[in-house]
Amino acid sequence: MKYDITRLPVIKSKHFNDEAVQAANAGMTDEQYTTAQGQKVLWYMYVLDKLNRGDSISVAELRKAANKKVELKDYMFGFDKRALDYTSPKASDDIFFHPMHLKQIVPNNLHLYDTNNLYRLKRKNAAIYRKFVKRLEEGVDMMLDDIGAQNKEILRDMKYEPTIK
Repeated sequence: MKYDITRLPVIKSKHFNDEAVQAANAGMTDEQYTTAQGQKVLWYMYVLDKLNRGDSISVAELRKAANKKVELKDYMFGFDKRALDYTSPKASDDIFFHPMHLKQIVPNNLHLYDTNNLYRLKRKNAAIYRKFVKRLEEGVDMMLDDIGAQNKEILRDMKYEPTIK
């Protein structure tokens, strides 16, 4: 699956104005909390900590920080610790994750799930299992919808894949 790198946001201080206002309204007085610049620095420190722990950060998290609309594919791509070499706030106050380190962080893993017991419980139709089965079925349906959307995206990408002769 390919990812449109134009969806990578540039994070600016202005994206943190609401958080700064909320902190000021809550009675905080430290500029680290009551200014958009301070809130952005706090967010960036959170990202650094997360990546240094070995976690990854999804494009969805970056888009949320930049107050941008998030789509399913944004959760599937992101960055790991290697991105820190090319990611730092610029003098212009922007944070941008370089596309060179963009990678798929959530693979299509439908093959990992076994639903045989779920269907066996459903066939029993015991009252004790109804709520549990319903919750699991909702999860499976959501997962299948998401994977279906992923597969459509992959197929659409494959149509435009250049062929090497």
